[in-house]
Amino acid sequence: MRTHVYTNFVDLMKAFATVNRDGLWKIMQKFGCPKGFTHLVHQLHVGMRARVTDNGTVSKAFSMTNGVKQSCVLAPTLFSLMFSYMSKDAYREERLGIRIAYQMDGRLIYELLMYFCSCVFTVTILEFFFADEAGIFGLCINTEKTVVMHQPLPNTTYSAAQINVNGSHTFTYLGSNLSRSFKVNDEIAHRIAKAS
Repeated sequence: MRTHVYTNFVDLMKAFATVNRDGLWKIMQKFGCPKGFTHLVHQLHVGMRARVTDNGTVSKAFSMTNGVKQSCVLAPTLFSLMFSYMSKDAYREERLGIRIAYQMDGRLIYELLMYFCSCVFTVTILEFFFADEAGIFGLCINTEKTVVMHQPLPNTTYSAAQINVNGSHTFTYLGSNLSRSFKVNDEIAHRIAKAS
């Protein structure tokens, strides 16, 4: 199917630090994680404390009741479970977007959501379906770092979308240079320049 595609790169502020733990334990159960495993992960987060350093002054330790341990190897997976559930819930009644098959290359995708849709239905990024759902889950969208890239049909004139986010012809994402061009020349030039 030939259609215009808009790729939305949505950045979440302090995503790992704002995960609602009580909700996470319930989501783990909904995804079929055994109760014993969920309890084990829960115990890893009990009694979590932190300190803040400001101009060399260290604060007293305080309890952390939200978030996942950022140094923990489980943190990206736990966040992904929560985010996956949130996205599913946000779009449960919609048939938006283009189905995408993908494979992991060993690099973790976190704090950024790549979402492809065939047309822009909203005026601002905050009106996306998942924006409300993100708020329910304690997440906040960083509109400063959120970008929309338009991929027009081949041989069509490009006109910038009338939306309130940063438009872009190219976007660097996890070390790859994404472009609205179907050619790989930009990516090759980017990698050669990076290697030099």
